[in-house]
Amino acid sequence: MRAVTYSRQPMAGRQAAVEHMIAEDADRFWAECAAKARQIDDWPMIRLLSGIAEQAREPRALVWLVRSWAMPSSTVSDVERPERRAIEAITGEKASVLLNAIVFEQAESHPPATQVAAWAVLCRIASHDELRGLVRQAVGGQASLLVSMLKQCEPAVDVLPADREAIARLMRLTAEHDALRWSGWAQWRRSHADDGPATLALRHLPGLLHHDVQAEGWGRARWLEHIRGRLSDRRHVPRGEGAEGAAVVTKRPGRFEDHLDRLGIADLIVLDHLLDAMDDWAVRDSLFEHAEADHNDRRTEFGGALVWDDQGKLIYQPFDPLLRRHDQAYLATARCMQAVYLGLAHVHFHAQRYGNAPWAGPGKGDLDFVDAHHANAVVFTFVDHRTMNADAYWSGGVIIDLGCVTR
Repeated sequence: MRAVTYSRQPMAGRQAAVEHMIAEDADRFWAECAAKARQIDDWPMIRLLSGIAEQAREPRALVWLVRSWAMPSSTVSDVERPERRAIEAITGEKASVLLNAIVFEQAESHPPATQVAAWAVLCRIASHDELRGLVRQAVGGQASLLVSMLKQCEPAVDVLPADREAIARLMRLTAEHDALRWSGWAQWRRSHADDGPATLALRHLPGLLHHDVQAEGWGRARWLEHIRGRLSDRRHVPRGEGAEGAAVVTKRPGRFEDHLDRLGIADLIVLDHLLDAMDDWAVRDSLFEHAEADHNDRRTEFGGALVWDDQGKLIYQPFDPLLRRHDQAYLATARCMQAVYLGLAHVHFHAQRYGNAPWAGPGKGDLDFVDAHHANAVVFTFVDHRTMNADAYWSGGVIIDLGCVTR
C-alpha cells in the first residue's frame, strides 16, 4: 500500500501498482484503502482510485469513498468531489441515499468510523433543518450509539457535532453526563432561543454548569453590558503592537466590539469564566509558573486546560506536549483534549521572550486548531517579565483580547 499512501513516488508507477494490487486481491485492496483513508490525502491518488471505482462500478470501494469524502477540502467543493461521482455511479442513486442508510438505516452493518464519516459528509451537503429532521425521526430503540448520542444532544445545542473530532467530544460528554443533565441543557437553550445569535455548541455546555446563578435571568443585552464593563478597565495589547521590524505579524480584529454580532449568551458566559480565571490569584500563579517554564524551554511551547476541580473551582491543569518539535507550537495530547472536552478552554503560551507583545494573540496554526477541534481557547503572551496578555479565540475566527494579568 506504500504506492497508495506515499505521494512522492511518480504517479505512473503508483497507478501501475494500484492496478496490480486490484488484480491480485481486490477485496483486500479496497479494505486496506478504507482502513488507511486518512493517509490517502493527495488528490492525484484520490482521483485515480475514485475513477477506478466509478468505471468498474465497484461496491467494495464504497467504504473508502465515504471515508475519503469525509475529509474536507478547501480546493474541491462537495458537489465536485470525485468520491461523490463514484458513489452515485456505483449505487445508481444520489450519494445522500447511501449516507443516510449508513447512519440511520443500516448502522449495524457498518463500523462506527464509517458511520461517523457518513454523518460528517451529510453535515456538509444537507441543510441544518434536514439534519435535525433526520435525527429526530430516527427510531431510538434501534439506533446506533452515534444516533443515540445525536438524539441526546440535538435538543440541547444550536450547532450539531459535524465531524470526527466533534463526535469524540460528544462521546465524552454523554459518558460523563446523564439524560437529566442533557434535559437541563435543552431547557436552557429553549429559554434563550430568541435572544441573540444561535451559537450554542458542545464547547459551551460545561460552562453552563458553573456560571453564576445570580445571572440566571440575564438576557443577552445584560450579558453584553457585563462583559464590556469587565473588559473596559484592563490594559489590552493588540497583536502586532511594536512590530515595526516584524512585517510577518498578521494583525487580526481582536476587540470585543469587533465580534458582537457573532456572540451568543453562551459565548459571553465563556468570556466571563475566562475573566474569572484571570482574576483568581491561584490560577494566575499556576499560569505564570508554567509560562516561566515555557520561557526556559526552547524545544516547545507549553500548555494545558482550564478545568473545574471536584469542588467546582476553576483551575489551570498543565499537560506535557505530545512532542517537543520546536518553540513555535504546542501539540496537545489526547489526555489534554479529554480535559478540554469537559472543561472551559484549551490554554497555551507565547513565551519565547518576555517582550513578546508583537505576537500577542493566536497565530494561523492556533486558529486552525480551534477550527479543527471546535474548542474554546486562550493564549497568554508575555508582554514583559511581569505581565501577560490573554486572548480568547474559537472556531470561525473569533478573537477577543481579554487584557493583561500581572504576577
